[in-house]
Amino acid sequence: MAQRSCPACNAPDPGVLEAGLWECRYCGNRWNDPRPVCPSCGTVNELGTEVCVECGEPLTMLSRVFQRHTKQDTPLWLRQSRRRATDVKALAEEGSVGRMAALNEIDRVREQAQAEEHIKRKVRDRRLLTASLALFIVLVCLGVAAVIIASAK
Repeated sequence: MAQRSCPACNAPDPGVLEAGLWECRYCGNRWNDPRPVCPSCGTVNELGTEVCVECGEPLTMLSRVFQRHTKQDTPLWLRQSRRRATDVKALAEEGSVGRMAALNEIDRVREQAQAEEHIKRKVRDRRLLTASLALFIVLVCLGVAAVIIASAK
């Protein structure tokens, strides 16, 4: 598979300025290379090639029209997109499961905090009831004592 590289420094993957005019990202060299590059796999094909030698993707408009009318296999880019769609769907499902697990964990922590708060409230209410009962008993005892003292006079 022939990949395009800079003729000056031999750096891989130069950036394209416009169709056929390339500029090296490393040394800044510019050159004109009219050889077609496959849009699907990035293979540099020879001049006059109608179909990519690596993947079979049509390189010219004429070969695309010809392929469409002869009902050949679907283009490589479409097959790749369809394959990626299942991967994307699987990733989305995996992300959804992860988000649901995180939400379940948040809910579990919230419910645990609510249960702890309920226990604290019960203990506080029990203490308040005990203190109120003790105060009531003391007041009753004082009342009884007052009645006894008043009757003894």
